[in-house]
Amino acid sequence: MPGPAPEAARRRRWARIALVVGLVGIGINLVDWAVSGDLVPSDVFPLLVAAGAGAELAKGRARRALRAVAATAVAVAGLAAGVPAAAAVLRGEPFAWLDLMLGVLVVLYLVVLVMAAVARVRARASSPA
Repeated sequence: MPGPAPEAARRRRWARIALVVGLVGIGINLVDWAVSGDLVPSDVFPLLVAAGAGAELAKGRARRALRAVAATAVAVAGLAAGVPAAAAVLRGEPFAWLDLMLGVLVVLYLVVLVMAAVARVRARASSPA
C-alpha cells in the first residue's frame, strides 16, 4: 500500500482540479453572457481560480504571468463591484453590502501589493551589488 502523497504532489493534484473547475466556470459564464448579454463582476472569479491554479502548475515566466492575470482579475472584479456601490453610498441610494465590502477588500489588496513592490525596490536598492 503506497504511503501518503508528498505535499508537492498533493498541491499539484488540487491545482489541476481547481484549473478544471475554473475552466468549467469560465465556459458557463461565457454561455450565460452569450444568452443573457449581461456580465456581472462575479463572473471574473472563475478566471481567478483558473489563473491561480495555472500559476501553481506553471514554472518561470508563465507562473509570473498567470499570477499577474489572477491579481488583475481580482482588481477588476472588486473595483467593478465596489465603485458603483461606493457611489451609491455617497449619493444616499440603496447599495449591496457585498459589493461594497468586495471593493474595500480589493482596495486593501492593492495597497498591500503596492507596499510589497515598494519594499522590494528598496531592498534591491539598499543591497550591495
